[in-house]
Amino acid sequence: MCRVPLRAASSLVAVCLVLCAPVGASALTNNELQCQQAIGRAGLRFSHRKLDVLRRCEDAIVRGSTCNTANRDAAIARAADQLAQQLSMHCRSVTLEDLGFPGLCSHHGGSFSVQDLTTCIEDAAESRVDMAIAIEYPNPHEVSHDDATCQKTIGAAARNFYTTKLKARSHCLDQQLKGNIGSDVNCRAEVPPGTGDPGTDQQIAAAAAALSDELHGACDGITLEDLGFPGMCSDPDGGSFSVDNLDACILSTHESKVDELI
Repeated sequence: MCRVPLRAASSLVAVCLVLCAPVGASALTNNELQCQQAIGRAGLRFSHRKLDVLRRCEDAIVRGSTCNTANRDAAIARAADQLAQQLSMHCRSVTLEDLGFPGLCSHHGGSFSVQDLTTCIEDAAESRVDMAIAIEYPNPHEVSHDDATCQKTIGAAARNFYTTKLKARSHCLDQQLKGNIGSDVNCRAEVPPGTGDPGTDQQIAAAAAALSDELHGACDGITLEDLGFPGMCSDPDGGSFSVDNLDACILSTHESKVDELI
């Protein structure tokens, strides 16, 4: 699927990619556990690949080149095929209802199939990735070298934050399913105050700090309005849109997208 501009969207329908409520490890068979872990990994990989494809296209425009839309769409289609293959390989012998599906996935009755699951994950991930890219690149166009460096850093830093947080939450849930993390840990909790798992909290906090450092390193002194900001971001201060405003926007919007996927 190609990117669909979502600037006019007013709300998102949250769709679970993993369990809507944790299931104890003892409640899952080995096949069910492998399927659940594969769902998290495959969803993460698909989101990661689509983010990279779209970001490369936007970066090409910022550099004064063009986006090869045929190559873009083919790369996204390959990522979708790989998603389907991974889910089929690990989940075809599993009754997905035993993992809590369809949950918030759209379903029209009957058994919830691997194809239904694939469609749910693909649609949910794509809508959130598209929104994230629209926030990061509010008005992609050719700009000066310094502005281009800032804009490309925004895309790369936001992508790293998005995927790192998604990976940290998925890993926490996988370890909880295996019984390696206690049921008192809330892998979905915001950081701070924290999930209760030091490793997960450290990863998410480090990702947020890295986002801020990278944005300030590349964008301090840049007039962000020249890149189209605030765009879909709120501007609580009024006046000039600062790097701190940008950091806060990406932090809040991308966190919400990750949490919806989880």
